[in-house]
Amino acid sequence: MLQSFTFKNRDGQHGVFQKNGNIVHLNVAHHNYPIYECLEWSQWVQQVDLGYAEGDKDTPTATSIGFFLRSHAEIISHEVVELTAVDKPGYYFPRINRGNVDFDYINDAFHLDLRAYRNIQASLDNLFDVIEPDSRNFGS
Repeated sequence: MLQSFTFKNRDGQHGVFQKNGNIVHLNVAHHNYPIYECLEWSQWVQQVDLGYAEGDKDTPTATSIGFFLRSHAEIISHEVVELTAVDKPGYYFPRINRGNVDFDYINDAFHLDLRAYRNIQASLDNLFDVIEPDSRNFGS
């Protein structure tokens, strides 16, 4: 069963972590050093079984994701500060590249802009009912 998570590390970089059985996919969009890895979940289970780490062996947590990020600790922080389960994989976050995941573009300013656009469009439609939209008519 595919388990998908989005996370943010201490440096503020966003990433995606997916676990499907024993296969783990890790994606972090760092501007200089993008990370795309396919690893095995059994590495984490082995650490827990041997007592080197504490955590859940079945479900990814901030600690387990941090374990997989440690191989890149010289470039990015391995400390996960926010972890969110993705219920609908493939859902589009339009502002994720700018670090503004929770941005809602439909707000009061958007409605005002939309109303202004509709008024301008209606005015042009009314104008073009009387004047033919030709380049010669725009000179006056």
